[in-house]
Amino acid sequence: MLEYAWKKPIKKEAIMSTFTFYNLGRSLKIAQSRKSLKNIDLAGILQVFPQEISRWRTTGIISKKHHAALCIALNISKFSEFVALGEDE
Repeated sequence: MLEYAWKKPIKKEAIMSTFTFYNLGRSLKIAQSRKSLKNIDLAGILQVFPQEISRWRTTGIISKKHHAALCIALNISKFSEFVALGEDE
């Protein structure tokens, strides 16, 4: 249970239910497989280390500064389309 001095205690479940979580790691895996891009190839295009791509795929955490470049590299017109790739069907 999370507690705040200025509010009544709030259950963690109540907080978690208000957010929508997206599986960006899954979206990245799907997009890469569709384009036949390996981590090292995508890393070269985005000018990051291949370990960064691997971290994105594993954690699903992708910095906002990479969103636009990632969409361009994967030939996806909108980031929302990229996100939709990882949504459960």
